[in-house]
Amino acid sequence: MKERYYGRFIGKALLYAVLLAGSAVFMLPLAWMVSTALKPIEQTMA
Repeated sequence: MKERYYGRFIGKALLYAVLLAGSAVFMLPLAWMVSTALKPIEQTMA
């Protein structure tokens, strides 16, 4: 019974790790775009 629980826990942990990594891939360009939009033009083109 415990082996089944640990297998399910490892599977869910792995799934959440993959989902977190995937969301970071999509969120980083958005964060870059927002931070660039808030900078003065001199710092943007430097």
